[in-house]
Amino acid sequence: MVRALALALALVVLHPAGAAHATHDDYGPGAVVLHDELGSRDRVTVVFPEDVSHADAEARVREHASARDLPVEDVEVVDNSGPDTVRVRVTTLVGEGTGLRSTVSAGVAEEWGALSDSGEVHLSLPRWATAVGEVDRHDGDIVLDGEDVSWNQPWWPMALPLVLLVALPVLVFLVLRAFARRQVASPEDPAVRVHRLRVAAMVAMLVAMGGVVAGALLGGRDGAETLLLLTVPDAPAWLQTVAGLGLALLPFWLVIAALLLAVVPADRELRETEQTTGGAFRETGRALLVFGLIGLLVGAGGGAAMAWDTRAYLVFLPLVMLLLAVLGPMLMSRMMRTRALPEPHRSRLLDALQEHDLRVRDLRLIDTRGGKVVNAAISGVLPQLRYVFITDHALQVMSDDELEAVIAHEAGHGKGHHLLVKAGVVVLPVVLLLGAAWLGRDQLEDVVAAVPLWAVLTVLLAVLPVLVLVLQGVVGIALEKRADDYAVRTVGADRLAAALETLAEANVVKRRTGWLWNLLQQHPGLEGRIQRLRTSPSREHATR
Repeated sequence: MVRALALALALVVLHPAGAAHATHDDYGPGAVVLHDELGSRDRVTVVFPEDVSHADAEARVREHASARDLPVEDVEVVDNSGPDTVRVRVTTLVGEGTGLRSTVSAGVAEEWGALSDSGEVHLSLPRWATAVGEVDRHDGDIVLDGEDVSWNQPWWPMALPLVLLVALPVLVFLVLRAFARRQVASPEDPAVRVHRLRVAAMVAMLVAMGGVVAGALLGGRDGAETLLLLTVPDAPAWLQTVAGLGLALLPFWLVIAALLLAVVPADRELRETEQTTGGAFRETGRALLVFGLIGLLVGAGGGAAMAWDTRAYLVFLPLVMLLLAVLGPMLMSRMMRTRALPEPHRSRLLDALQEHDLRVRDLRLIDTRGGKVVNAAISGVLPQLRYVFITDHALQVMSDDELEAVIAHEAGHGKGHHLLVKAGVVVLPVVLLLGAAWLGRDQLEDVVAAVPLWAVLTVLLAVLPVLVLVLQGVVGIALEKRADDYAVRTVGADRLAAALETLAEANVVKRRTGWLWNLLQQHPGLEGRIQRLRTSPSREHATR
């Protein structure tokens, strides 16, 4: 769960977007937009028709700046994804600020106004900034009409990073530690107490992710960049990006650290394991690092695709997801520091897979480092890159028949192409959503303009993820039952039921769980699953 949330978070925070850096796709050729920000990263955007070459557009802007002796630090020419235009973005001084207040003089507007077909110049302010006095506006931007314009930046976006970095992790730690201590002291069944602890940990991660994303949307990332610019006015652009991404990722990592500090000791006592907090930190840190790097690469590639053409993103995203599905097993093998199974287990289980006519690259052993976890998984859609993973504790507590039943279950996933089905459940809704948004972009702009921002964000960041989670859960539960049915046909229901009994006892798993937990785990409850096997009409008719 930690790894999935880490990847999701990385994809969200690294996505190439930001309200403080709007692209102004609604502006057509001949428009000039000033972007004033606290610090030294002011910009000017000049819009040209699409038939103007990049070289000509850049030359016109440079000649204009040179003729008026305007300082220009950087020039970037891009095609636009909205109206067919070419845009030149110039890094240059727009406003002069003191503290959280800045003023754009009428002279700056006049200097750049000569590049505007209408002579009109617009001013774009950072997110949450408010103009002083009455001003004319165009789609949220200020129309400069020959007078100076002053604006104020509120203080709370800069306080938000401190809240996310300090208050959120401390709160999670204190609440979880108190809850964990209560579970350790409770006289109830250990499986019930461990289940409560796992539910609390999952809730804490979901709350943490929601808090971090909400903080970024509310201006936390902008607040971090503003703090940097106020303390280091000449900070380079790359340092601003690092500060913004650090704010987005660091709170989540700190919450995970707080979670491990609070939960691992209690879990070790309840399950009587040898798992150390330091070991949990190393394993989780490795997973977060791997998924963070993946998110960085995906975000950078997605940003390049989006900047080139929005339609390219519709191709880029499914291709990346497919690539991750293909290379995922190798990444998992490296991330979890797996090793070859010891003999004779390796030969016997490879022979079992061969009898199931399922090709795999290898069987790998996961060292739980005293965690006493019994589990197995199959990963990979291509036989050449397909792995079956099994934990070391499974080899210690399961009989040969139970291990072969577990392998039969995983073979059922492989032969049924369940990994492709689950990947499709993720990819297809995303592609359909992006495609529909592109095809109906004109109507979508009207809808977004009429609907409050909070409603749009709720749909994108709450409703849609919940729907995808529910769909994944329903599909995942159905696929688990299909894999069980395959194992029943090949090795018999009794052997698989015995393996699940051993798994439940070794992992201290609560057997009767609610539907919501089952959906999130994408597995049916163990009690119902075992009962289904015990009452299977084909339980004695295995083919092996």
